[in-house]
Amino acid sequence: MKKLLSLTINTQGFKTITKNGGSRKSKTYRGFKSQIKHNSRKEKMDADYLVRPENTKLNIHKTIDNLDIEISNMIEKMQEDYFNYYKRKQPKNTKPFINGLITFSETMQEDINKFGVKNMYQTIMGFLKEEYGNIISLDLHLDETTPHFHFQVLNYDFNKHKTHSAILESNLRDKNNPLRRNETQDRLVHFLKKHIDNFNYERGEIKSIKEYHSKKKAQEQHLTKQKEEIKKLEEQLLKGKAENYRLRESNKELISEKEELIGQVEILESQIQDIFKTYENDINELVSDLTSLNEEMEIKEFYKKVIRYLKQENTNRLKALIKKMNRKVSAIKKKKNNMS
Repeated sequence: MKKLLSLTINTQGFKTITKNGGSRKSKTYRGFKSQIKHNSRKEKMDADYLVRPENTKLNIHKTIDNLDIEISNMIEKMQEDYFNYYKRKQPKNTKPFINGLITFSETMQEDINKFGVKNMYQTIMGFLKEEYGNIISLDLHLDETTPHFHFQVLNYDFNKHKTHSAILESNLRDKNNPLRRNETQDRLVHFLKKHIDNFNYERGEIKSIKEYHSKKKAQEQHLTKQKEEIKKLEEQLLKGKAENYRLRESNKELISEKEELIGQVEILESQIQDIFKTYENDINELVSDLTSLNEEMEIKEFYKKVIRYLKQENTNRLKALIKKMNRKVSAIKKKKNNMS
């Protein structure tokens, strides 16, 4: 399996902006300081972020000292350079910052320890200094699904007297770059291979614009299908004989957890499908046995733990739970047979 990395950037202003997406949900674009608070975990995380709180202390966050003063100086120098070069003021709609994200294949969860966490951080810092010059903040998040970097830099190249975003857009529109290849991402791969021993990640696959939109459409169709399958999964987990009706009615806590699971489907759908299919027959057999024994409370607790381990992708604990429940079912049967 190929190991890949991706670099994406967006221009950023001071204010947080929410744009109406029409038929889709509205989208929020964080302002400069809001992004810093989010990256440094100084604000409450949204429910759709799958954060492991026990790993948050392992994150690395650095922001330049005297933030307000330094930012003011940077912008003043940027506007002064632009005016001296073009003999006119910089456009008012210029976004002064770049908000960037560097992500990797899931293998980085283990590989980052091999490369060295601090070494990776310092190497990324070195690349950003070489590429952008003025670094404002750099964060390494180790408390989400896969290690990744967030960075903020000044959106201006003093050597070319242009914003980095304008330079990138010009490159993407170049007729000699029909695949709209982001060369910054290529330079990042080259830099990491040069400075980190045995770094074996490649840049993300290049697709033509037509292929990109085709893939995007296919992904949306796939997501729709996965949501339907997750819904079926929920029904299967709650399915039983007629006696289970009362259990489903009273089990509000379980339903709440399941709704939370559906809300995280974009992140978890494939993992849940694979894990559940492996143990589906064992789970259904246990539920059937517990139903015949009228052990409704045992079913409720069993379902709650199944869902918890599915969401955690913890196959070891799920497997251990199934073994434990098999022993408990056998004990209940033996006890009831002795009583009869």
